[in-house]
Amino acid sequence: MTIRISLGHIDTYDARVATFAHQLGLSGVQLHTPDLLPGVDGFWSLPELRALRERCDADGLAIDGLENAPLAHFWKIQRGLPGRDGRGGQHRRGHRSARACDLVRPLPGRPGDGAAIQ
Repeated sequence: MTIRISLGHIDTYDARVATFAHQLGLSGVQLHTPDLLPGVDGFWSLPELRALRERCDADGLAIDGLENAPLAHFWKIQRGLPGRDGRGGQHRRGHRSARACDLVRPLPGRPGDGAAIQ
């Protein structure tokens, strides 16, 4: 089994983050509700995810992890606020977008949208 170490819990991905990851000798990052993915429609769209992936690829870094949902919507889910219910469909749309730009792969034995970061 191989273990990878990534620069993690990043909200704002920029050139400073990429430089720091390279200075540490890391090959990837783990993003936490990244601000480069606004998710205006309540899910991370294919163009948003593809642009983030291309940005990280251009910096020579893999996206080893991507957490949560678009921040404006995650807040509702996290705190049980109105508008929280029904988020599952939008979350699945985000997973499908992530799969379409090769960020995730299906987990063995998991039906539906169960996925892990590549």
